[in-house]
Amino acid sequence: MRQDRLFHVMIVVGACVSGALARGVGDPAEELKVGQWIKGAPVVLKDAVGKKVVVVEFWATWCGPCRVGIPHLTEVAKQYKDRGVVLVSISNEDPDKVKAFVEEQGDRMGYTVAADTKEGDATRAFMQAFYISTIPHAFIVDRKGVVAWHGSPMEREFDRVLEAIVSDKYDLEAFKKTDAPRMTEMETRDLFQRYFVEMLEGGKSAKEVAPLAERLLMVGAANVDMLNALAWTIMDEPRVTDRDLPLALRAIEKANEQTGGKRHEILDTLARALFENGKRKEAVEQQKKAIELCQDPRLKADFQRRLEKYEKTQTDA
Repeated sequence: MRQDRLFHVMIVVGACVSGALARGVGDPAEELKVGQWIKGAPVVLKDAVGKKVVVVEFWATWCGPCRVGIPHLTEVAKQYKDRGVVLVSISNEDPDKVKAFVEEQGDRMGYTVAADTKEGDATRAFMQAFYISTIPHAFIVDRKGVVAWHGSPMEREFDRVLEAIVSDKYDLEAFKKTDAPRMTEMETRDLFQRYFVEMLEGGKSAKEVAPLAERLLMVGAANVDMLNALAWTIMDEPRVTDRDLPLALRAIEKANEQTGGKRHEILDTLARALFENGKRKEAVEQQKKAIELCQDPRLKADFQRRLEKYEKTQTDA
């Protein structure tokens, strides 16, 4: 079980991590900062407030679904042109490559197109801030200047929502409720990655990344597997040299509370965290509970070996 958990953690930690802060539907949209406007007039979101609905789509010339969706977006731009809708597509590719593609498309691509900055400012403000990694993906900014919806422009939902927003019949609160769980899950994953990457690759101490840890414990309080992985990785990952043992204990205590003390692998981690924090008698108690609940003979043998280790030094510090 320990190796399985560590294997999962190592895959996650090795993933690409963004520096974007989490955002949600209903938040004000970040201003569009792009490297070059390829086609159409520049779009300034603050100037659109109270007047326009802006659709911000992210795409790439190499993306098959993006190319397939071009005629539909052109039709949408044409359909809503006189109803106060502006559609802008942003690619994070080299401006020259985007320009050549757009020129080749001609009137087939009938909306505003831009290339992101070299630093990826627009991508960071929208895609990364909403934890989106697939394209095409569109964000609808309503007349109040807030992100009212986001999703694939290829979905029928995109057309339905756009019409509702333009007609002032959109239920923003309903969509926020459906989007909140996904945002929480993605933010938890991002924070988990950032916590370890900043220590393992950034050379920061546990104290320096403590604010990330606090946010992670708050956002991921109900994510039992993440809490378990966090605690065990802090205690057991060889590359972690500054081990925040109190944090590991707090994390696994939250996980144990969530599961009502009924999961043997959580109890096993809890016992280890108690032991590492000098609470050896409590470690023995929890390890015995883990053994009692465990039905896997191999795991039970591992649990028993750890119990024997804890019992040898049963005096609390």
